[in-house]
Amino acid sequence: MKTQIRAIGIDDAPFKKGKNENVLVVGVVSRPKLIEGILSTYVKSDGKDATKKILKMIKKSRFFEEIKIIFLNGITLAGLNIIDIKKLSKEIGVPVVCITRKRPNPDELKKALKKANLRVKLPSLEIKKLDGIFLQYYGAEVAKIKKYISLFAYHSKIPEPLRLAHLIASGVLSGESRGKI
Repeated sequence: MKTQIRAIGIDDAPFKKGKNENVLVVGVVSRPKLIEGILSTYVKSDGKDATKKILKMIKKSRFFEEIKIIFLNGITLAGLNIIDIKKLSKEIGVPVVCITRKRPNPDELKKALKKANLRVKLPSLEIKKLDGIFLQYYGAEVAKIKKYISLFAYHSKIPEPLRLAHLIASGVLSGESRGKI
């Protein structure tokens, strides 16, 4: 595996729950230890446009052909806007990995979707624990995913493009970054 592959980490900015608003989404494109670009788009809070907007953001960028993996902070953006990681992986042609510190709970997500009266089919994804983080992924075997994570997670267990997307999105919105993935 080449050490100079490019990854994109994608995360959303903080937002007020219950408001139907556009929420900033930031993508950080990098090679190991080198940021190469910042992408952005907006998705509706509790909407159904996350997958479409991410696809458009990546495909229209100059980095499209060079991205070899996508890191996400879970399978949702802007509340309950579900990302279809299988579709994302197939259309971009690269593995997609959702990374969280807390174990994903598909039953809780289903309850939240039902309560919000949102009809969305959740992807059936295996959940793996790796060094204190949880992974849901599509498009590659877990051994390859671990190699990709090890290339990009050099300050913490979280891959740097994803960590930076989180910091940038929260910093742009509130004037100062806060929280951790």
